[in-house]
Amino acid sequence: MAPALLTVTLAVSPTDQFVDPFATPTPEPVTEVAAPEAPGAASPAGPFADAFWRKDLALLVALLAEPGDKSEAWARSLFGDLVLLVNCEPLPAIPNAEQTPVRELRQLVRLERARRARLGKSAATAPTLWRDILSPGFFNRALGPAPDGMLLFWPVESERWSTEALRARVRPSACASASTASKSSELELATPVLLMNLAREAIPDQGLRPAVSRLAYHRAVLLARAGDAAGAREAAGQIFGPELLGPDLGRYARLLRLELGVVPPEGYVALIGERFGANQPAVDERLAYGLHRARSWEQLRSVTATSRALAPARLCDRAASPLPRDLVYRHAVALQALGLADELDALVAHAFPACATVPEPAVDALRELAIAHYARRPWDAALEARLGTLGPPQRFARDMQKLGVRALRSGNLTGAQRAMGWLITDRTAAGRARGWVLEAEIAFALQDGPRFDRAVSSIFPDPAADSLRPREREERDRAVEELAQSLVTTAEDQATADFRRRLREKLPALRDRAALKREKSFNALLAALEARPVPVGPPAKGPGGRRNRPMAEVAVGEIPVAAPDAVLPPPPVQIDWPEPYSLLAIPPPPGTPSPASHGAWFASTVEGDDAKR
Repeated sequence: MAPALLTVTLAVSPTDQFVDPFATPTPEPVTEVAAPEAPGAASPAGPFADAFWRKDLALLVALLAEPGDKSEAWARSLFGDLVLLVNCEPLPAIPNAEQTPVRELRQLVRLERARRARLGKSAATAPTLWRDILSPGFFNRALGPAPDGMLLFWPVESERWSTEALRARVRPSACASASTASKSSELELATPVLLMNLAREAIPDQGLRPAVSRLAYHRAVLLARAGDAAGAREAAGQIFGPELLGPDLGRYARLLRLELGVVPPEGYVALIGERFGANQPAVDERLAYGLHRARSWEQLRSVTATSRALAPARLCDRAASPLPRDLVYRHAVALQALGLADELDALVAHAFPACATVPEPAVDALRELAIAHYARRPWDAALEARLGTLGPPQRFARDMQKLGVRALRSGNLTGAQRAMGWLITDRTAAGRARGWVLEAEIAFALQDGPRFDRAVSSIFPDPAADSLRPREREERDRAVEELAQSLVTTAEDQATADFRRRLREKLPALRDRAALKREKSFNALLAALEARPVPVGPPAKGPGGRRNRPMAEVAVGEIPVAAPDAVLPPPPVQIDWPEPYSLLAIPPPPGTPSPASHGAWFASTVEGDDAKR
């Protein structure tokens, strides 16, 4: 059939009847051109679409070379662009008179051309339509048994035809030698206006919605790579539906919308069971964060279970990714919430002491969780040994004090007193000071006045005997300020009148012995305890030239309020976002059931095939 179509008998001279659709047009008065019809057998695009989807470039060029009427003008311009695209030929400017949505469909062709420019030499192997276009045998370019046995040449050279016959000739693919440069970048072509216009057309024409979703996804990824999070979020919000992108790219579209905040983090739960190839660790991290926020403990335990398989040396390698350590922490959170104490003990023993010196929020959070876990346990030598593995030796006293405070607040008075006894016999002066701070808090909880007075007096030894180095003194003063804040906060509800009096007497002594930089904080605590305003700034001139110092009321006491969101934010992750295989929107071939979507590319390709990436 093809050879017969290549010869067309003309009744008049081709200069009168034939117009080369790809030659530079001569200016003509703007006339109304028929808009594209709905896809189907009656569409003017039908014959061109049929040839294209058959990959028969020779037949498509022959059809474009034949004369046509105005109803075919839009189809000829679009498929003419596609021929130039797959032949790596320069694309002409789109006339201002071009109607919507043909203008937008042709703009997508130019967007694809710009993508090839970005991909450069990698286009031949990248998972996009360019590895098909750059494959010499992908399209049929042969004439078959033509008189000259030549390949077709393009563009049509109308001045060479006789008055009786027309033969279309197209140049062989220029992709091997053509420059990959593009006049415009992808973001300059994938504009908000293009996306808005295409989306508007897709409201009545559902066949365009997959193309809108591909464009929105691609624009969002480009903007995210460029660091424009707000623009990327806006673009991702215009994806009609991730399911329109196919199963592979669709799952990445759902992930992208979560990453950009279009969907709240709880939506990560919907990704359970989805596979993301080399991006799986990063996705598991995000999924764990969403499950943590949703308090879905069984699912969180399951998703993070693989993190336990890493050897301690590899898990705690500072040069390695922080993601496995964050997953271990969230796994520990799930175990604690589920009451799986033995599994939690084993997990902490697996992570420490290997991770003890890793300065990361997830490791710090895991350490705090372990201390809180141990604080509820009976004191024994094994617990003391496990506590010693959580950090370097210089922070052991601090962790011991934390364990004592946690034990006291959880009702484990015996554990708190054992921790205090260990601290006040420590060989370091800073450790002993922490022991007396803990003893003061125990005495306050028991409302034991004499014991409280003795503990406060023991925190600061005689100045002549104070042998603390500056760093140790700073640590002690910080512990004393934390004690004062804790006592003042609970005094209104838990302390007797006699104990509040003792506290008012002791706070000035603690303030005077602590570093001068902490004086302001102690003054605010004293004001709160005495229920009087506290100065918040320098005096200001009032009436008569008098200076009035601004005052602020300080509240004291405990008010039940909703607990703040204490979920540790996840560490930054790097996700290798796949690109749409094609950005095009090509009218379907005749006979396609209605409503038919504009095709992106040929059915053998897979969108977002991360297994091949």
